[in-house]
Amino acid sequence: MSPKSNGKSKKVPSKKSKSRTSAQSDRSVKKKWYQKTAWILLLLLFFFPLGLFLMIRYTKWNKLVKTVLGVFSGFWFISLIYAMTLPTPEQISLSADTSQMYDVNTEVEITLKTTPEDCMIPESAFTVSDGELSFKDDKITFTSSSEGKFDIYAKYSGVTSNKITLKFEDVEKKLEEEAERIAAEQAEAEQIAAEQAEAERIAAEQAEAERVAAEQAEAARLAQEQAEAERAAAEQAEAARIAQEQAQAESAAAQPQDPGNNFNAYDNPEQQQTTSSYVLNTNTMKFHYPTCRDVKKIAPHNYSTYDGTRDGAIGQGYSPCGHCKP
Repeated sequence: MSPKSNGKSKKVPSKKSKSRTSAQSDRSVKKKWYQKTAWILLLLLFFFPLGLFLMIRYTKWNKLVKTVLGVFSGFWFISLIYAMTLPTPEQISLSADTSQMYDVNTEVEITLKTTPEDCMIPESAFTVSDGELSFKDDKITFTSSSEGKFDIYAKYSGVTSNKITLKFEDVEKKLEEEAERIAAEQAEAEQIAAEQAEAERIAAEQAEAERVAAEQAEAARLAQEQAEAERAAAEQAEAARIAQEQAQAESAAAQPQDPGNNFNAYDNPEQQQTTSSYVLNTNTMKFHYPTCRDVKKIAPHNYSTYDGTRDGAIGQGYSPCGHCKP
């Protein structure tokens, strides 16, 4: 016979429920602080030996992650210990030749001194307003490719150095600007000289024109005076001739009529034999060369000789003969 049942069946737990129960049991166990990931990472950074032990003992990370974290943390911890052993500077001093004006791209050496002397100042402690600092073989140099003034100082561990100022200029650019300035001044001087020369030329031409105008005016005045004198002389000669003719006419009118005044009634060749310059006919008021054919026909009382000039004869009222044309 089978045993009697009391009407209730007993449940047997399955494997799955046992696993879930085990997990819940594990979670119910509270981790200690040094088993937590955050604390392990902090200890790796600031107390590497303990952090390394806790990482190996309590973490379930794979080997690659543990190796990378171990190497990085070890390097960091060693660097931290080394930095803590370095002496802290009490004073930082920078020096350079700040009185000089440097050409662009010139490397200027900067001297760094600390108290105590064995203090190490990292590159990150330096500040420059512009330009470039170079650190090579324990030598600090500064250079700039642009013109201007550049401030440099260092600040490390709460200590600030003195500030030095370096001045740079573009010498080649300055030389070019100076050459351009000199060329501009020379061009301006040449322009002024050309303008002065042109002004002098114009003044000389004007003076020459004024001189020529003055000479022409003087020549015109002289010509006018001469013409006026000649006109007056001609008028005087004409008046003298008219007066002489009038006197001769009056004299002839006062004399009795004589057929001897007939020009063609005489033939006196000896009248041509004279050394005088001219022969005058006081009746016709003509003057002739002595060799003129009309000389021998002049009535003796109308015959006269003249040793003056042709103009003198004309001035006395005589006119030249139409045959010999003296």
